[in-house]
Formats: sequence, C-alpha cells, structure tokens
Amino acid sequence: MLILSAARCRMKGSITVFMSLTLMIIAALLFTLLESGRVHGMKGLSRLTADSAMESLFSRYSDWIFNNYDIFLLDASFGGEGLSISGLDGVLQDYSARNLDPTDATLFKDGVNFYRMKALGADITDFLLASDYGGEAFLRMVCEQNRFMIGMDSAGELYERLTGQRNSISDISDMETIIDESTGEVDELIREKREDDDEEYEYEYDGDEPEETVDNPVDTVKEIMTKDILTLVLPKGKTLSAKELKVSETMEKREINSGTMEDVYEDNLLNIVFFDQYINTHLRCYSDGEDESDISHALDYEIEYIMGGNMSDRDNLMSVVTELMLIREGANFLYLQSDTVKRRSCLALAASILAPTGVGEAGAVILQQALLAAWAFVESVMDIRALLAGRRIDWMKTSLTWTSDIDSIAEAVTGGLMSEDAPEGDDYRAYLEKLIYLGNVNTNAFRVLEIIEANYRRVEGHENFRIDNCLIAAKAELEYKGDQLFLSFVPYLYGDTDYGSFHIDTEYHYKGAKGGT
Repeated sequence: MLILSAARCRMKGSITVFMSLTLMIIAALLFTLLESGRVHGMKGLSRLTADSAMESLFSRYSDWIFNNYDIFLLDASFGGEGLSISGLDGVLQDYSARNLDPTDATLFKDGVNFYRMKALGADITDFLLASDYGGEAFLRMVCEQNRFMIGMDSAGELYERLTGQRNSISDISDMETIIDESTGEVDELIREKREDDDEEYEYEYDGDEPEETVDNPVDTVKEIMTKDILTLVLPKGKTLSAKELKVSETMEKREINSGTMEDVYEDNLLNIVFFDQYINTHLRCYSDGEDESDISHALDYEIEYIMGGNMSDRDNLMSVVTELMLIREGANFLYLQSDTVKRRSCLALAASILAPTGVGEAGAVILQQALLAAWAFVESVMDIRALLAGRRIDWMKTSLTWTSDIDSIAEAVTGGLMSEDAPEGDDYRAYLEKLIYLGNVNTNAFRVLEIIEANYRRVEGHENFRIDNCLIAAKAELEYKGDQLFLSFVPYLYGDTDYGSFHIDTEYHYKGAKGGT
C-alpha cells in the first residue's frame, strides 16, 4: 500500500510560457524594489559613515590639552613637526572602511552585509587651525565655551564694572608727566619773577619769611622714580622666577601654518570678558606661589607673559607692575583731588616751599598738583607691594584706607612699608583681570596659544609639538561605491550603472570643551 501511494504521487507538471514570463516580471519587480531600497539605504549609510568618520577623526584630540586647558585641539602632525593633512586623509579613509565592513568585528562575524559598499577615497578640502586669523579661531571657540560657563548676565555685570573702572582713569596721565609739567611751570614762574625784579635771586613773600628752607618732597620722588620699579615694589623676602622662553617657542618669531577655511569671529566687548575669564581660570601668575599641579610650566608668570610678551618672567612682571602703577597712580590721584583736607595740606606745603621765591599763590597752586602727583606715586608703590604680598586694595581709596603721609614720603618707600589689606578690595589677580581687559584681545589669544604650546613641549614625547599644527575644524569630501546586488538575479535588468557611487561633503567643528561639540 505504501509503495502504491508513493507511485501515485509521482506526477508530471508543466508551466506555460505566459506564466514563466509573469513570474519573471514579478521577480524582477521584487528584486528591483529590493535594490531600490538598498540604494536608498546606501545613500543614508554613506552620509552616516562620512559623519561618523569625521567624528572619529576629531575624537583623537589631545587629552593633555583638554585636561589642562578645557579645549579640544586635533594635532595634525602626528607627533612630528610638520602639518600632515594627507595623514588625516588616510585616517579618515581608514575609519570609513572599517565602518562600512562590520563583518570584521567579532559581534557581526557571522552576519551578512547586504550593502557591500567600499570607501574609495577621503579628502580634507578645507581646515581651520587654532592659530588662524591671528588666534581668532581659537578665541571664538573659547568664547563659545565660556558663554555657557559664566552666563550672559554675569558677563554683562563684569563688563560694566571693568568698563567703568577703565573710563574712570582713561584721562589721567602718569604721575611723572604731571610732576614734570607742574615743576616746569613753577620754574618758569620763578624765572619770570627774577627777571621782573632784575635780581639774581629775590625773595618776596606776603607773610613771614621762613627761618629755614622747606624740603620739597617732589625732589625726593623724582629721584625715587629713576630706580628700578621692581626693587621698589617687591616685598621683602620675595624672590623672582628666573625662567625664560626660547625664541623657538613663540609663534611671533617664526613662520606659522595657515588653514584654508573661513571663520567668522564676533568682535564684541562681551567676548573680551569671556576670554578674560578663561585666562584667569587656566593660567598662572606671580601671586599663585609654588606650582602644585603636574604641569611643567615654561614660565611661572603666564598671565604676565600674556600682557608683556617678553621672554623672561622678570621682564614680564616688570611690564605688569609698570601698568599696575599707572592704574593705581590714576586712581590715587583722583582720590587726592577729591579729599579737601589733603589738597589743603599740599597747598600749604607748596606755599611754604615757594615762600623764598616770591611767586605767590599762582606758583603754590601749580606746585600743589606736583605734590599730589608725588603723593599718589608713593601710595601706589605701597599698593603694589601689598598686592604682590597677597593683600587686597580698594580700587578707589578713602581717608580710612589711605596709608602714606606727605611728610614722610622717603620713609614710606625706603622702609618697605605697604598699604593695609582691604577685605572688600581686589587682589593681584583681580587687577590682572583689568589689565587683560585693557589689552588687545587678538594679541592675548595668540600668546595663550604660545603658553599652551610651550608647556605641552615639556611633556615627554611631545618635544616638537606646534600649536599651529592643531585643527579645530575641517571640511571633507568622501567617496563611496556599492555594486549591484539584487538586480544580478535578473540578467535582463543587470547592467554597469553608476547609481552606486556617492560623494558626501561633511564638516566638523569643535565648539568648546564644556559647551558641547
């Protein structure tokens, strides 16, 4: 029975030509739909692969720079000295190839890749270096980051404060100029008086002639002004760093690389505030004392280098102290002009000094200004000493916070005295913040890059590092190719078409370490 049943099941079949053609058309339609979906998938995969490859390339940023300076920089020299864009092309090509062939990965070892695409080429067409546009590319990245870090409201308040303080002393000359101009006018009055009296030296005065000549504090101050400023303001027991930069460690002294990518920096005063805060947060200065970090610093006074641009710590501190003196002199001179008691004491002293000359009140009023300027200078010396010793000084003083006396100028300077600490005042670093704000933001940005470069060169294996080899943005063109797959089952529809070629343009830009990428 079983054999008979099996025999009966062996039946011949046939299919008509029409049905064969119908099945072929249905198969062609199905395979065409599959291939069409595959083509659209390849387009999406090409875009995804290109973007992923660029992100993978830029993920190779310097860990050391990020950890110490909170910025992303991609070293395009691969540890060498020269910029190697072709090397980046190879890395980009490698990432594309690996992303397109997941069967190499253990997880997909037994999988099937229906896209079967190949990465034919990768070319970085444009790139932006950290040093481009005089450091503006780096500056914009930092400003974007700090916009999120400190907020617009805080930046606005800081901007108003710094601008107000800058404007309050913008019209004040340095005290040496005021002293020279005032004493020059007094000397001219004395000469005219002598000529009028037709005598070599005629004493005339409305009051009683003084028994002895009164010493002029201005003469003492003019002599003090000829001395090295650091010897005047450096607190006792403090030493100076002897570190120096090499000329090769500064971009200003060498030919630097340039990118090909356009970049737009929004030049506004708030950005200056943002960058000001970045410098104060990430760079060292004189008041920081001994360094407890793991960084080997090329200079100890880094913020001072930003403002001075000199090769040695000492010269940079000298430049900063000179600027601080101008600020303190201006603020102190303004205060003295507002203090009636001190102005009257200077006027009385001026009258006593000029009594033997007979020039009268006109000369005393002029000499009064020289005395006020000399007094402001001496108080400023004491202020800078206090700042360098770690004390705080009010921007605008009062009668309670004023320290020096017009009758003991020499003792105040030579005796190493310093102003009293003002708990509500600004410390040395806060005053540097003002100097940074008053400086050129492009120059500041360039010198920050030089500091980063010089410090990174002290890391083992990075002795040849150059900051002008570092990318912060790039544009690239990538080419992919995918052969036909499902249409190969339909010989009449299979052909050598170009539909499987894809050219993808992509771009990547670092937007700041803490602000996101």
